[in-house]
Amino acid sequence: MKGNLQEIATARTPSQSSSPSKKRGAFLLPNYCLLPNVLAVDAAIFAAYWQVMVIQAFDLETSWQRATLLAMAVWLGYAADRWLDVIGMKNNPRTLRHKFAAQHCKSMLLAWAITVTGSVIAACNILSTKELLAGFILAGLCICNAWLNHLDSKGHSPVPKELRAALLLASGIHLFLWTQLQETSFPFWSSFTAVTVMCFLNCCLVAKWETRADLEQGQSSFALRHKRFKGNASAFTLSIATLCSAIALLRTHDPDGLILQATTVALLALLILDRSNLAPEDKRALADASLFLPCLLLVP
Repeated sequence: MKGNLQEIATARTPSQSSSPSKKRGAFLLPNYCLLPNVLAVDAAIFAAYWQVMVIQAFDLETSWQRATLLAMAVWLGYAADRWLDVIGMKNNPRTLRHKFAAQHCKSMLLAWAITVTGSVIAACNILSTKELLAGFILAGLCICNAWLNHLDSKGHSPVPKELRAALLLASGIHLFLWTQLQETSFPFWSSFTAVTVMCFLNCCLVAKWETRADLEQGQSSFALRHKRFKGNASAFTLSIATLCSAIALLRTHDPDGLILQATTVALLALLILDRSNLAPEDKRALADASLFLPCLLLVP
């Protein structure tokens, strides 16, 4: 399996490898930098770090045990979604992450079963009854969403899959904060909305960059269904980043001020990537990695 993993990590999709270098950009990421995205661990780490940042912003006690449980849950969701994507594809996978899921299906299922068993046992021993109940409800919603993505491959649902994914991620990040607060207030919903918008734009921009791969794989995406988004993505992202920055200045001393600042940094990083001339696989890997940037810059 090690050899196969290395082969996948050093491969490029046909459309990328055959394109002129000027279309791919003068710089390509080292192949090992793509592995976190191929293995779906980047999204899991992102969720864990943002959960810690959100809880710290509200001056509550953070727990790396809970952050680890969230990371495991996010990985389970992403791994299952990719596996279902591969099952539903009419054509051969084009992206590295889907190629890996297709070639290592049995290994992924084994890892998934071990992870879900370990996470359930750990959750039952670590979480309170309220946290456990909320976690199981969210897990159920994630399962329903993954199955809906599989059934609705053409994207006929009125709620785009990118928005559903963003809402679930933001819910996971804010889950333990919600259980600790006496009551939800404007700062909580402001933080939740900011993270949801950031995750949604991340998903939409990735879909924009991978339009060709989605077409070849027979998949639907927000960029394919809303073609005007491709031309207006940069302007829309910049507008949201400016709005978050302006609100953050007004709420500097409020808990959600830090989250709005972090969202601004992440959106500006996505905007830079959107304007770059890198290959789609590289953009995706950097897009997920750039979500760590606010944690590095803003959290002491």
